[in-house]
Amino acid sequence: MNKSGPQTESRKLCEYAITAGTTAMNAQRLLRALKLQRPVLLEGSPGVGKTSLVGALAKASGNHLVRINLSEQTDVTDLFGTDLPVEGGKGGEFAWRDGPLLAALKAGHWVVLDELNLASQSVLEGLNACFDHRAEIYIPELGMSFQIQHEKTKIFGCQNPFTQGGGRKGLPKSFLNRFTQVFVDQLTSKDMEFIGNSIFPTIDEKIIAKIVEFNNRLVQEVCMEKLWGHKGSPWEFNLRDIFRWCQLMQTDQSPGFFNPGQHVALVYADRMRTEADKAMVLSVYREVFGEEYEPYCGSKEFHITPLNVQVGFSVLRRSGEAPVTPDPPLSITHQCLKPLESLMKCVDMGWMTIVVGPAASGKTSLVRLLALLTGHHLRVMAMNSAMDTTELLGGFEQVDIMRPWQQVLETVDYTVAMVIRRGLMSLDDGTQDTEFLLQTWGVFCQWLKENRLQRPRGTVNSEALNKLEVIILLLQKLNTKLKVFTDMSKLQMDFTLLKERLAQLEDGWTNGGFEWLDGMLVQALQAGDWLLMDNVNFCSASVLDRLNALLEPNGSLAINERGVIDGKTPRITPHPNFRLFLTMDPVHGELSRAMRNRGVEVYIPGENEGVCWDTLDLKTLLHSAGVTGDCVCDLLIQIHKGIRSAIWDSPASSVTSLLHAASLLFCQLQRGADLRSSLQHACTEAYSFCQRTVANQKQAQQVIEQHLAIQGTADWGDGLLSAGVWPDGFPSALLSTEDSCFSSVLRDGQVLLFCLNSLSLQGKRNRPLRLMDLQLALQSSGVHEDSVFSGGVVDLEEGDAFRLISTAVRLVTERASHGDWILRSSWLSNLGRSYKYLPDPVLVQVEAGNRALRAVFSSSLAVKGKTLAELLQPHSKDEYRILMDMRWNKQYLDILTNKCNFEDEERYMEFLEALNAVANRIVLMMDREERAVTCSCTISGAPQSSAMRVATAFNKGTIDMSQLPHPMLMHLRVFFDLWDAYVLQAVQSGQPHISDHVMFEILQLLQWRDHFWDVCIMLPADSQGISVLSLHWQWVQKHLVLRLPQLLMGDTGTTLEGQQDLQAVSAAIQNVLSTPRSVAAALKGIQRSLGKALPFKLESVAECASRLGVLSKALDVNKLKLDGPFSCWELVRLQGAGLWLDIKESLLEASGLVLSANNQLNPHESGILEKLVLSVEQLECCMTSKGLSGVRPMSDGEEQDSGVHMSRVELLQLRGKTQLWPLMEGLSVLNQLRLSTDLLHLALSPGDHNAEDCLRRELSRHLRFCLQSTPMNVGQLQCLWFLLSSDGVSGVSATFHSDPGSQWII
Repeated sequence: MNKSGPQTESRKLCEYAITAGTTAMNAQRLLRALKLQRPVLLEGSPGVGKTSLVGALAKASGNHLVRINLSEQTDVTDLFGTDLPVEGGKGGEFAWRDGPLLAALKAGHWVVLDELNLASQSVLEGLNACFDHRAEIYIPELGMSFQIQHEKTKIFGCQNPFTQGGGRKGLPKSFLNRFTQVFVDQLTSKDMEFIGNSIFPTIDEKIIAKIVEFNNRLVQEVCMEKLWGHKGSPWEFNLRDIFRWCQLMQTDQSPGFFNPGQHVALVYADRMRTEADKAMVLSVYREVFGEEYEPYCGSKEFHITPLNVQVGFSVLRRSGEAPVTPDPPLSITHQCLKPLESLMKCVDMGWMTIVVGPAASGKTSLVRLLALLTGHHLRVMAMNSAMDTTELLGGFEQVDIMRPWQQVLETVDYTVAMVIRRGLMSLDDGTQDTEFLLQTWGVFCQWLKENRLQRPRGTVNSEALNKLEVIILLLQKLNTKLKVFTDMSKLQMDFTLLKERLAQLEDGWTNGGFEWLDGMLVQALQAGDWLLMDNVNFCSASVLDRLNALLEPNGSLAINERGVIDGKTPRITPHPNFRLFLTMDPVHGELSRAMRNRGVEVYIPGENEGVCWDTLDLKTLLHSAGVTGDCVCDLLIQIHKGIRSAIWDSPASSVTSLLHAASLLFCQLQRGADLRSSLQHACTEAYSFCQRTVANQKQAQQVIEQHLAIQGTADWGDGLLSAGVWPDGFPSALLSTEDSCFSSVLRDGQVLLFCLNSLSLQGKRNRPLRLMDLQLALQSSGVHEDSVFSGGVVDLEEGDAFRLISTAVRLVTERASHGDWILRSSWLSNLGRSYKYLPDPVLVQVEAGNRALRAVFSSSLAVKGKTLAELLQPHSKDEYRILMDMRWNKQYLDILTNKCNFEDEERYMEFLEALNAVANRIVLMMDREERAVTCSCTISGAPQSSAMRVATAFNKGTIDMSQLPHPMLMHLRVFFDLWDAYVLQAVQSGQPHISDHVMFEILQLLQWRDHFWDVCIMLPADSQGISVLSLHWQWVQKHLVLRLPQLLMGDTGTTLEGQQDLQAVSAAIQNVLSTPRSVAAALKGIQRSLGKALPFKLESVAECASRLGVLSKALDVNKLKLDGPFSCWELVRLQGAGLWLDIKESLLEASGLVLSANNQLNPHESGILEKLVLSVEQLECCMTSKGLSGVRPMSDGEEQDSGVHMSRVELLQLRGKTQLWPLMEGLSVLNQLRLSTDLLHLALSPGDHNAEDCLRRELSRHLRFCLQSTPMNVGQLQCLWFLLSSDGVSGVSATFHSDPGSQWII
């Protein structure tokens, strides 16, 4: 049976699944019970379908069903009737009004008495005559009896087992004997699956089967076996939860794309009181559903526009009404976003939300925050134990003209404020009318105060109404022009009723009369307001159960206490915007299981449950309380943490105490106290005086003094700047509500503002950012536009602020929407003016982002992206939700795509690819537009002799071709201009699709262009600079010119405008800078033979090479300083480098053998390997014997020679050689360059044996000279020795000759 049913008379029979197995059995029992002329009592757990079963039978049989909810507050007169005041009648006029039960019996309707075991004993006794053999009701006030028509009227009682608490009690046996009792069985798994498939036919049966299995697993483990979930128990997991889950999927997703993991946390996990229990819920879910549907655990993404507010996957429409300033101010913290998302989803579905959590966990603030963001009026009802149903529903009160008068005044006051606000902010012709209205309203308020008409005990007269009517007419006139409110008819109607009431009062018609006054609940139901019942568990559970009928889906509330009017019991149908919230601290008790089952619980953990506040959240709260600066916030947080850790039972351990200290600090500073004494007073009041013992007070005072000592440091006041807090903090909830567009810009610009402020700290600035700046501002009576504060010198190479500027600007520009991009552009322009003292490179980056933003939204790509996004939301006109790149709000994109009915997954993927392709092209376009601005600004700062300045001058015609240092410069600037135009044109062409990895590859390739530009800016236009430019051009040609057009245009074959000119210019530069073909081939051959060492083939060869490296390093004296005293070890190394020619020759020969052994296929057979090993061992022994003991390990019994034995002649010889080393090294370098040239010439003319022999002799003499006269490392000569000792020269020549088509690119 569909237990999700609303009031039965408003449902269709097809909405009931009465044919399910257990439901059919329950219906059969009920039908058999109806055979007897006795009332029927249905008993069963919450959610089994008691009331819905009766409603289905009544609908099937064509009978009208009247539902009456009983509670401890219900009286017999509420059921049968009583004498009540005549509404609108004369003073003191009363008349009889039938109660709902008596009216139903008269009409022959079916009656359901819900929650029968909540009724008082007097009510049960009053019903005895109705239920027993007499079957009649006697009304003493009327002196009449009314018989029950058994052939028409059927009476049913419904109740939950009294063991479930909530004020329920066991009924007397004498009373139960008057009923035919029917126990309603629990639904089985098959029943739930059958009902689910019947009610939700679009959802796959396999998914519903797993949902039921998951629900039953929770019932088994939590409710029956009690394995976990003890805190907050007993729990209910029944058909209502399954229906909520399915309704969420049907609302948020489309057939074929259902994902139960998106809502399992809201329906089941969020109610759990511990993180371990929440994790267990998700663990059971994964066991049942597997890895196919991963559970969604909330998000911290927040977006707000003038029409919508979004947190994660929850989106709510905003009412558009201007908010009332909250007190205390509310902040949007990271910690509140996850429960806020759950709360928003419940509001979206129209479900009652029960927000549970310990004291000071933010339950009430969370609901107030949501009401503020969405623009709904929130009524707060503080519940208490003495509250009864009249405070919820209302009652009769004596007529008082001041009540409607004050209500109209409040409405007019709010309307005047909103109209004046809109009028003063508008630039239309309504400014004068607005000023006149403001003046008239001020005069009227002063007149009210003088005549005491603002007090409840005042007296209203016709003069007051006439004055108020003038203001209402002015409001209507100005509202018609400004269109603040769409309809002001309610205000006009209330004012008309007020005039009628005043006329009746003056005639004496209503003197002593009574009128019905609706309670706060009924007022909220009718007006569409939100109602928060705070500390709801203070109230009696039986009073709350009076609302059970209202809390059913599509439910309504019967006001039995008002009696029957015109034959009907007054019934309030909730306004579509009405929402009900309950908050409770479980330490004061739980709600009844029936009430908990009718709502969705969201648990907010407290500080004592392992929840750590985010530091940024704490600083945001402190800033909203009036604390200025990062260092002050850090100090308060450290004191707070120090008190908590030092005093375990401190009563000041919650965030409330921290905020209390912040408020006290702000008040002290407002009174003119200095910072140190203000901190001392605030912390002492908040943390010390509240301690329970004197010892704890002293300990708290010591902690405070210890932390306050940090104020004595010199640079403590320089740390005021804090990202996201001060001086530019995240927008408050009020600002986000009043100006959602600007708040979004500020939220996205936090990183940029922090970077700009950080750079401003190092130089001049026109806003105070340090404690000294604030003191100067106070001494000079505030901060003015021309105020300048000094600091250090800006160093762009130090810190990350400058390096982050480009990324920070992108955060502002790439998150732009089609509704706010103009605002973002204006904001960036204003930043450039506000931070005018920053270095030019910083301001250029900001301006580049601004121009790129304007260029993108003026292009066809932005129009195409908007068109694609509008296909997902054809009925929405919210341009603020259509982002330039929808992937910045991926969850909203998923919401839109999930609601679209794609034919299949392939069409879905095709659409996303098309949308992402446009976004990727927009990213590329924005990157190029930004680069174009920065490049144009860097030219002016480049040296006059730089290649780019010379090329630009030639391009402008200021110099002619004869003045160019190189012909390449005539094409350089033209190339960049044509290339940038081609890339922008290709990016906006729209074909082919550019995927994410292709976009990143394009961005990487474009860096070759940017690097080439930077090189052209830095290098001079001389021969050396041109040679370096030639190298970079070859890279640009290879990686950019030849590769990028294919990525941008694909194989479409389309030729863009200017593409042929670009190709011609590129070819011209290539021809001018490219190396001749023969020289390139020769260079490539040299590289192949000498420039690429082969990897070692044998481990023994690698070991020998390593040992030779140690030996060569011992003779490498290039890093020794020759102008100071030497150690023995250093003197030996100098002696070896300068005088040991034989050892150096042996080292060179051994190094050459390493190359020979590595180049041969089988060095074992040739004997080279054996010769190499023997040479290495001999060298080690020889060098060790000469005093270089660090060459090899010392053997046992071998002593190190502690002295160096050199004759005077050897010392003089060594001194002369070392003095000539610089000169000799220069000669060797020149000689080696000459040999390289000869080798290149030999390679170009192979077969010249005389030249080859001559080159060999020159190589031999060069090696001898280097070894004898220079300290050159032997490893540097290894390749030349290998070339000399083998057929390397002829081999190189043959290599060049055999590969004439190869081209060497430097």
